[in-house]
Amino acid sequence: QEIYNSSMNLLLQVYNIADYGILDFKDTFNISDDDFIKWTKNIILQEGDCIITNAGRIGAVAQIPFFGKYAIGRNITAIRPMEEIIKPAYLINYLLSQYMEQEIYKNTDIGTILDSLNVKGIRVVKILMPNSDILEKYEEFARPLRELIEINTSKID
Repeated sequence: QEIYNSSMNLLLQVYNIADYGILDFKDTFNISDDDFIKWTKNIILQEGDCIITNAGRIGAVAQIPFFGKYAIGRNITAIRPMEEIIKPAYLINYLLSQYMEQEIYKNTDIGTILDSLNVKGIRVVKILMPNSDILEKYEEFARPLRELIEINTSKID
C-alpha cells in the first residue's frame, strides 16, 4: 500500500525525518493549498533537496524524494544542491557521514534551554568534494539506488 497521495500538500515536521536520510510517511500532516503557499513562500522543496533539523533532534537529515509536494515546518532548514557543484546523492550521503556529524557538533549553539543549529551554522559547514569526474560517476551509481530506497520506503505500512 502506497502512503503518498500526489494530491496532498504535506507539511514536513521534525518527526517525519527517519534514519538513513529518508522521510517517514506514517504520521503526515496534509495542509490546504492556501497554507501550502504560506509555508512555501521561501522555498518549495523539489527532488534532491535535503532538509536538516535545527533544534530538538539537531542534525537529523532527509532527502526529498522524486515524488510529492512538500513544505517544511519549524526547526527545519532546506539545502538545495547546486547541480553544477554538488550532486543530490553525494549531498545526502555526505550529510549522513561521520564527518558531517562532527561539523554539526562544531557549529551547534549551546543554549540554556535548547541547543540549536542555526542557518548561519549550516552555511559554514565544510563539505569535502571529490573532483567532478568522480562526482558524476558516484551520482550515476548512487542516485538510482536512492530512488529505489525512496520508492520502497513509501510503500512500507
